[in-house]
Amino acid sequence: MLVVAKKSSNIISAQDLSRAFTYATDWLGVYKEEVNALNVYPVPDGDTGTNMYLTMQSVRRQLNQELPKSMAKFSHAISYGSLLGA
Repeated sequence: MLVVAKKSSNIISAQDLSRAFTYATDWLGVYKEEVNALNVYPVPDGDTGTNMYLTMQSVRRQLNQELPKSMAKFSHAISYGSLLGA
């Protein structure tokens, strides 16, 4: 008897995570000033939101360039994009 595996809706693909990361980057872009205002320790320099957003934009560019199809390639794009944006 042939058993066909049904794709579970609980599985998250690299493409799903890329879309979620894109959404999170857009969200942070809208609220980065609020995050900047929260930055009071140890030095109230007020740029944490901006720095996070710039790093996430770099990661998003890397994701768009690589278009990862596997988790390994997704992880590479995230780490390499973060390194470039730091």
